Amino acid sequence: LLNCVDGCIPSDLGVGSMDLRGVQPMAGVNLGTRMDEVVVAAKLRLRMTYSPSMLPDLSHLRVGLDGQVLAALPLPQDQSGREIEREVELDPRYFSDYNELRFDLIGHYTLNCENLQHSSLWASISQHSELELSFRPLELRNELSYLPAPFFGRRDNRRVELPVVLPARPSRALVRSG
Repeated sequence: LLNCVDGCIPSDLGVGSMDLRGVQPMAGVNLGTRMDEVVVAAKLRLRMTYSPSMLPDLSHLRVGLDGQVLAALPLPQDQSGREIEREVELDPRYFSDYNELRFDLIGHYTLNCENLQHSSLWASISQHSELELSFRPLELRNELSYLPAPFFGRRDNRRVELPVVLPARPSRALVRSG
């Protein structure tokens, strides 16, 4: 559920679709950033399906980052039971080097006493949801203690791309040594 700069999907983080149920109404995704950049914009494109039996006036999906609620998404009756997409701008000031993006289903199916194990309390977040992050580079001091940064960020979930510089006509032995 992470779309860094151009986009990643949950499978990029090792996360598939997330099912929120009455007794397990929460799920989260851990994500990190490099020490040489800061998040300047964040947009969540949430693809989800939820139970048509939940009461729309009392039910919603809460989106949080590190314990801070950033959005509460209503669950209208006329959109239930089919996949919908919601786009939510997230305040980039809440992002740090390591975060947990969390989803909490606040679901109700009756005004009377409820059973948390009732089959009506569910929502599913698709693995095709995305979190688009835009970064601004930060200037790091020329400090050996930062290594292996900036080449590798221990909290960065993105694929490492490490450039290698070779002479114009490298020998076969040089190429094999890499």
